[in-house]
Amino acid sequence: MLVVTSGDVYTDLDVLACAIAYGDILNKTHRPALVYLPGPLNESITSSMRNWDFKYQTKLEPGDYQYVIVDVSDPDHISRVVDPTKISKIYDHHFGHEDYWRSRIGDGAHIEPVGACATLIWEEAVKKGATLSQISVNLLYTAIFSNTLNFNASVTHDRDKRAFAQLGKLVDLPPNWPEIYYSELEADVFANPSEAIVKDIKTTVLSKFPHPFIIGQLELWNSQKFLVNHMGTIKEALQAHGNPYWFFTSPSISDGHNYLYTENPGLKDLLTRLIGAKFTGDLGTTDKLYLRKEILKKLQEYK
Repeated sequence: MLVVTSGDVYTDLDVLACAIAYGDILNKTHRPALVYLPGPLNESITSSMRNWDFKYQTKLEPGDYQYVIVDVSDPDHISRVVDPTKISKIYDHHFGHEDYWRSRIGDGAHIEPVGACATLIWEEAVKKGATLSQISVNLLYTAIFSNTLNFNASVTHDRDKRAFAQLGKLVDLPPNWPEIYYSELEADVFANPSEAIVKDIKTTVLSKFPHPFIIGQLELWNSQKFLVNHMGTIKEALQAHGNPYWFFTSPSISDGHNYLYTENPGLKDLLTRLIGAKFTGDLGTTDKLYLRKEILKKLQEYK
């Protein structure tokens, strides 16, 4: 039996969309599979979307499984129940571990520089001629515009735009669904800011730095208001990890900037060098939108 899964800490929209849709592809092509997602849904999956009829397991019974991993390729972040020797495929758009997986699973490693992993899964559905469920189509469509910051992120690829256009002919969502989605996302975050922050914190170890980075991220329509009103909550959530190298980044889609928060002077200097951040006190801004994975890539490449 094939198991489609990702990481343990949380399940975001791209993970959910990719796992549900790839499980759909396998079952539609007569390869029995189940979807296992142990991490709690984070705030990128809005309250109305949680009523969509997607199904997955949060516990996995012992068994003889082969695994397909989606939206993660860092070996340290893959679900702990996964036997690495039984991973047959990986679909991801994050940098840094391409050679590691190609040396182990060869052509089974699909790690490519697109904006959304959902794009890779849709391309796989097209390649295999699989007719996806309506839920899978709706999830992939939403994940693509969400993971590209409504196509404003610099990681956006023509493949993302092409996949979005193709899926747009199949969805049964309102024409203004992106606007509805971001409005719901912001309402959900403001309703429970602490939970939203905690569910989207990533700890990253980079070989050229002697310490890990703790990075919180929330993508909002208007980020400035959130940071100004909830700095104390952000600080508490990030400091709880016991590492002074923390920062919070929030792409503000309505005005095309990121808003940043850190109290670490070294990090302020580093973010200024890497992404041209301008800090006034502990709050910073950028002149364009950056996803966390883009900042991480720049950290990895920093000399």
